[in-house]
Amino acid sequence: AANWAECVVPNSDGMTQGEDVNRHCKIRFVERLANLIVGTEDADAGADTSAAAASTDAGYTDPGLVLNVDGDTNFKDIGDEELDSLLHSVLIRFVEAMVDTSTSEDELKEALNQPGVSGFTLLHYAALYNILSLIPLLLSRGANPDALTEKGNLTSLHLAAGAGHDQIVAALVRAGCRVAPQDSYGLTPSDHALRCGFN
Repeated sequence: AANWAECVVPNSDGMTQGEDVNRHCKIRFVERLANLIVGTEDADAGADTSAAAASTDAGYTDPGLVLNVDGDTNFKDIGDEELDSLLHSVLIRFVEAMVDTSTSEDELKEALNQPGVSGFTLLHYAALYNILSLIPLLLSRGANPDALTEKGNLTSLHLAAGAGHDQIVAALVRAGCRVAPQDSYGLTPSDHALRCGFN
């Protein structure tokens, strides 16, 4: 798997297969969350459903990017830093929308710990994509730091350690997560970090 991930994608200016897959996953995640945010806001407040309103509602106001909630996007044309900023903004806005629309703390806690189609919770995504500012918000609202992904039995700590996100690892440990849980292959977060070249 490491050899596959390190292969350079043709016509990509040196991007590896692993980087290309990571970028594609970020783009799909932004598209899905933006659609959910706009749908929630439309139902709650009769919000404008135009593409420009969607990008503003998502917290991203770059006039050069139009976020089309119908799936026809310009994401492939934006840089990695812009994509990371957009992902961060959309994820923060999505959690804010969840908090605003939940009728009780129990309902919110259940929603935060419910895995999505991918089998990941919001805390898993925040850990994987290094969105440090979202970690305390999710944990304070009841996200389970030891929740397992549906495939692989990975915790947020496995994902953060394997991606080399030291600050996320520290935040999760401070929050009291288990430090040596095993995934479905018997690997701990430390094993994932070492396997991916992080100490």
